[in-house]
Amino acid sequence: MGEERVLLGIDNKGEHSELGKFVIVNRNFDEELIRQLQDDEEERINQFLEQQKTAIICEYFLLGNCRFGSSCKFIHPETSIADKERKELEEKRARKKYIEEHDEECNICLNKVLTNGRKFGVLDGCDHTFCLNCIRNWRSTYDKRVSKLHFRTCPICRQNSYLVIPSDYMCKSGPDKDDLIDEYKGNLGLINCKHFNKGKGECPFRNSCNYAHKLPNGDDY
Repeated sequence: MGEERVLLGIDNKGEHSELGKFVIVNRNFDEELIRQLQDDEEERINQFLEQQKTAIICEYFLLGNCRFGSSCKFIHPETSIADKERKELEEKRARKKYIEEHDEECNICLNKVLTNGRKFGVLDGCDHTFCLNCIRNWRSTYDKRVSKLHFRTCPICRQNSYLVIPSDYMCKSGPDKDDLIDEYKGNLGLINCKHFNKGKGECPFRNSCNYAHKLPNGDDY
C-alpha cells in the first residue's frame, strides 16, 4: 500500500538512532483499492438480487395449477413448506381484498388510508374519514388560543370529537363504532392519568377524564 521509511534522530551521545518507522501512502493505490472494493460490492449486490429472482416460490404451484411443472423457473417447495407458504399467500390475498373493499380516502391528505399502510383515525363525534397521523397533526397544530373547544372538532363538519381512535378499519355510526369506542375507553382506563399523578396533582378533566385516577395504594379516587 506504500513505501516504508525509517525515522532517524540523535541520541544523548550525539549518535544517530532509529526513532521509528512510517509509511508513505501511495494515494493512487488507495484510490484503486477503493474502486475495486466498490466494484466488488456492486457485484455482490447484483448477484444477490439475481439469486432472489430465482428464489421466488411459484404462486401457481401453491394454488395447485402451475402448467410448467418441473421446468418452472420458480421454486416448487416441499409439502410442509408449501402448506405454510400457501397459508401466507391466502392471508396476503385476503388482506389485499379487504383493503380493496374497505379502504377509504382521507379528507385531509386525500390518499387512500389502508393502501398507504396507515391506520384510520376514527372520531367519536362524526363519521368523516381521516388518516390517524393526519387528524392528530391537524388537532395538535390548531391554535388553541382562538378557542379551547374548536381544536377538538372535526375539520370538515366542526362536530365536537373528544376522542381520536386508532383503527385498522373505518367505523360508521352504529353498534360496531359503539363497541370500538367502548374498547378504546377501556384500554385508556388502564393507564394512570399523568395530570392526577396518583393524587399528587389535579386533572383538569376531572370526572370526564378517560384515564385512571388511582391513589398510591391502587384504589380509585
